[in-house]
Amino acid sequence: MVQQMPAIPISRPVKVLIVDDHPVFAEVLATILAPIEGFAAPATALNGKRALAELASGSFNLVLLDLMLPGMSGIELLTTINRQYPEIRVVICSGLTTSEAIETSFRLGAYSYVSKTGDVADVVAAIRGAADGKTVFDGQVADIIRQAAIANRQKKTLSPIDLEVLRRLAHGVATKVIADECNLSESAVYKAQKRIASRLDITSDKGLVAAAARFGLTDNVANPNLSPSPSPAATASSAKIELPASIPAVLT
Repeated sequence: MVQQMPAIPISRPVKVLIVDDHPVFAEVLATILAPIEGFAAPATALNGKRALAELASGSFNLVLLDLMLPGMSGIELLTTINRQYPEIRVVICSGLTTSEAIETSFRLGAYSYVSKTGDVADVVAAIRGAADGKTVFDGQVADIIRQAAIANRQKKTLSPIDLEVLRRLAHGVATKVIADECNLSESAVYKAQKRIASRLDITSDKGLVAAAARFGLTDNVANPNLSPSPSPAATASSAKIELPASIPAVLT
C-alpha cells in the first residue's frame, strides 16, 4: 500500500545504510539494491553504534532500520537519526509489528514501515518508495494500522466510565466490586455493560476481553491479582491509541 506524502524525491544516486543485526539479511538486501538504477551500493551496520559511525562518515540519504537491535535499540537509533540527521529518511523493517511500535516509529520520524517477515519485494518497494517521496506499508502493517484505527473509532463511542467498567469486566471483577471502585450503583454498572455490548456488538465474555485488549485495557487478564489496578486517569492515558494523522488517510 502506497501513500503519496508531501516530500520531494531524493537526489540520485541514493545512498542507503541497512541497519540489521542479521548479516545475511542485510547482505541479501544490499545485493538486491546495488544494481537498481539510481542507487549506490548500500552500506550495512549490525548495530546502532556502528550505524552512527557510518552516518558520521558518509553522506547517506536513507536508512533501512530494524527495531530489535543489540545494545542501542532501533527506537533509540531512530530518535538519534531524526535529531542529528533530519534530512535522512528512515524506513523501518522489523518483525515487531504492533500498533504501538508502528505509532511510536512514525511519531519519532519514520518514513515507512514494513514487516521483516514479509516479502523482500515489499522491503525493496518501501526503500524505492521513500526515495521517491512515498510512504509504503506492506499488507501486514496496513492491516495492523487499519485495525488500530477501527479500535480507536470504536473506543471514542465509549465514555471514560464505560472504559473503566470494560477494563474491570475483562479482568473478571465482580459487578458489586466494580460499582464500589467506580463509585457507581450496581444498576449503573449493568447499564454500562449493556451499552458497551451494544456499541461494540459484543455477545460473549470472550468478545468482551477481546474488545478490552484492542483498546489496550487488558493487563494480566488471566489473573488480575498479579498487579494492582491503575487509577482511572492512568488507564485512560495508557489505553489511548494514537496514530499519525496521515495514516488513517491511507486506509480510506
